[in-house]
Amino acid sequence: MVKSTANKPRGIEKAKPPRIVFIAICFLFLLSLVNEVFAKPARIVSMNLCSDELVLRLADRKRIAAVTKGALLPYISSVADLAEGIKTTAGTIEEVLILDPDIVITGRYDRQKINMLKKLGIKVHVINTAKNFSELKDQIRGVAEAINENDRGEILIKDMEDRLKRLYAQKSNPVKSVFYRPGGLTAGPNSIINSMMEAAGVENIALQSHARSNRYLELENLIMRDPELIIFSDYRVDTPTVRRDVLSHPAIKKGFPGLQTVYLPSGLLICPSPATIEAAEILSQYVQDNLTELSSPNILAGDTYSSTGFPLSRE
Repeated sequence: MVKSTANKPRGIEKAKPPRIVFIAICFLFLLSLVNEVFAKPARIVSMNLCSDELVLRLADRKRIAAVTKGALLPYISSVADLAEGIKTTAGTIEEVLILDPDIVITGRYDRQKINMLKKLGIKVHVINTAKNFSELKDQIRGVAEAINENDRGEILIKDMEDRLKRLYAQKSNPVKSVFYRPGGLTAGPNSIINSMMEAAGVENIALQSHARSNRYLELENLIMRDPELIIFSDYRVDTPTVRRDVLSHPAIKKGFPGLQTVYLPSGLLICPSPATIEAAEILSQYVQDNLTELSSPNILAGDTYSSTGFPLSRE
């Protein structure tokens, strides 16, 4: 016999949330995950002069918690104007921790600091030393992705590519040249300076003597290569260095009376960056003005040129 339950009091049933509420909760949860993944780091700290160059070009100022003290020094930095007003550090772990960064950008040579920061749970993006413009573009994309500025990274790269195309389009017969770093080192094939010289349309005669990125070029080898142009950085240009020893050597004065020299702004040469292309533009302009059939007799060798081709200073 089936018992009727029509007259029995019903128990209090738990109210079930509408399905739409459950869907909304899931959506908000997924949205929070997406925001966490794609949110731009709000506190970026650069611990390396070369990472300063890229961070300052790619990130909004308000998102940069600190760069290195060197970023403010024009003779080693091409972004000194961009670094004005931004907090600087000496790159110590203590200073970085106080800043509570979302991400730290630094060079691979800070290995001990990198490991310590990672152990403390701080996100670190490491940049290598770019040896050519292709590696530099990869480096820019890496930093841009790390700080979620991919569009700005591509804009910067497009500008570099356009400027390089213009440089390569105006190449003529290569001028036999050598670049001397402070201390007497030359630029080998695996170096951004060699890429800069190629873009400017000059022949790096140091490549004939060695295959490493940097090496001394003995005076006898320099003479054998019959250089037309010697390129120097203007870093501490008044301090006695190997460049003055080379240029004042009797063999150079006697054998190369028409040898010319150019001093490029040192701040454009320290780190691989878009500033390296500016150095190539200055060098290319100097060659066009002084070492081609159209050279002007009124422009003297030894000038330091701006990117517009006008002399900045004369020794």
